[in-house]
Amino acid sequence: MESIKTFGAFMLAYLPVILVFAAVAFWIYMLVRTLRRKAHEAKVRKVKVGDRVRTIKGLEGTIVSVSKDTVDLEYDEHCASFVFEAIKDLI
Repeated sequence: MESIKTFGAFMLAYLPVILVFAAVAFWIYMLVRTLRRKAHEAKVRKVKVGDRVRTIKGLEGTIVSVSKDTVDLEYDEHCASFVFEAIKDLI
């Protein structure tokens, strides 16, 4: 019974420290995620006609036109429109 009381007192004493640590770790995680997303978005918005890209589904093709919200991608003699968020990276 003594060990249960001691463990409870230990947890109660260090609970604020654990919560602060968890909050800081979560904040850092969200900051890194936001910075990566913004960097990727900026890179994708700079694509131009003739660039080769890969979509999030693995489709590789050449950009034939760029509009405000979409890009037209030519692949295997076909052409399709994609939103910028569907571009994973430049090849």
